[in-house]
Amino acid sequence: FHPVVVTCAGDAPVGQYKDSFDVHWTQVYGATSFVASRIPRHRALMKPDWPLAAILHCYDRAQSGAEEFDPEKFQPDGRTMRSNAFMAIAKGSSCLSWWWWGQGGTTTATIARAPRAWADLKLVFADIQSLEPALIADGTVEMWVESPGEGKEVHVWEKRLADRALIIAVNRDPEPCELTITLKQTAGTKTARRLLEEGAAQIVDGKLQESFGPLGVHVYEVR
Repeated sequence: FHPVVVTCAGDAPVGQYKDSFDVHWTQVYGATSFVASRIPRHRALMKPDWPLAAILHCYDRAQSGAEEFDPEKFQPDGRTMRSNAFMAIAKGSSCLSWWWWGQGGTTTATIARAPRAWADLKLVFADIQSLEPALIADGTVEMWVESPGEGKEVHVWEKRLADRALIIAVNRDPEPCELTITLKQTAGTKTARRLLEEGAAQIVDGKLQESFGPLGVHVYEVR
């Protein structure tokens, strides 16, 4: 009579308990590359098309338990929290949550004690909220990985809506890169307006050429 949520610390139990839950919360506390690899790994262990939600993290592992806490050195920083959140979306997460706020506690070095990092994460919240109508609308989604070089990955999410396409591209790696993205659902020559930042990119014959900063995120709208 109630929805059941299960979260497994390890990978194997996800498959063992796949018939017991209505949604699985996948723990992706770590680097953007970990978000990129673990969500598909868990999806492969679950029933087809079953809901999965990412739990990201907003506590500092290195500073937890330390005698002194430096909020200016808080990790994950804003760039990492942003890339982790958009990577989770690009891998098909049903929703997002963060571990661990911990207001009032001092045992764990949480973002509650790091004003600059908290302000950065609020910007991530606001940006995702601004995209929510398109994220939850009916449409056809394609997800794939482009490689700008050996051992490098940019993860792409493209959603075709009735009147436009929304494209999210996330650089998995902490090094900058340039690449050409071959889109799955957008053909021809068009202008891709950058959302959440200034400017636009050109799509030529269904291909979008772009530069990415370390852990860079680009979101585009194509009318």
